[in-house]
Amino acid sequence: MVYSYPIMIRKLKKHVDWTKFEKALGLKIRNRRYAVAALTHPSYRNEMRLHNLLCFERMEFFGDSILNFTISEILYEKYKEGDEGVLSKLKSILVSRKILALIAKKLKLKQFMILGKSEQEHPDPDRAKIMADTFEAVLAAIYFDRGLAVTQKFLRKQFKYYLSPKRLHEIGVSPKTVLQELSQKHLKILPRYQAVWKNGHFHCLVSLNEIGEGEGIGRTKKEAEEAAARELIKKFELKKVPTA
Repeated sequence: MVYSYPIMIRKLKKHVDWTKFEKALGLKIRNRRYAVAALTHPSYRNEMRLHNLLCFERMEFFGDSILNFTISEILYEKYKEGDEGVLSKLKSILVSRKILALIAKKLKLKQFMILGKSEQEHPDPDRAKIMADTFEAVLAAIYFDRGLAVTQKFLRKQFKYYLSPKRLHEIGVSPKTVLQELSQKHLKILPRYQAVWKNGHFHCLVSLNEIGEGEGIGRTKKEAEEAAARELIKKFELKKVPTA
């Protein structure tokens, strides 16, 4: 059966516990039309022939653009000494499907999603792609409902956990980048690296006032610097300097 647009929206709205949804987001939803579109997966839309509904894929596309812009802005502000290569690597990690899916799961978006039978019966209903796609669509819904400022505030809150030096280290960001963030945040200075070639390897020493030194050996200068940075990060933790 093909429903008229107003009837269709009313029926879909009943699928969502809006009190719980707003609590999960920490936001008041003023126009549920956008949120309904963001939560209605194409599998349901196609099965029910809801052709007049706002397109999930278009919402996802728009949300992805907001996400990339906001994360780029945050990194530009946070890593003032970072070059284009460092910023690009950090952004690619933070906007990855893995991180977006983790955030979507933390927000418990799965319980609000409206899925078709094919998706409901999928052997891995919590797979990263569908969670990440829904998170991006929800970003677009927040933007159309509340504007850019509210959307960016929401994003900064969701990514705060992953932007700490400790978390960046855990998810695979270069130890040099993490050490730079720690030293700038807590000491207002940059670490000093010295590398020499000796006995077929690079030997690196990195130092920071008040923290000490870290030593590293590697086949390349980069490997040695990262090993030294990793050692000095441990000394930050031993001195009880917060890394989260």
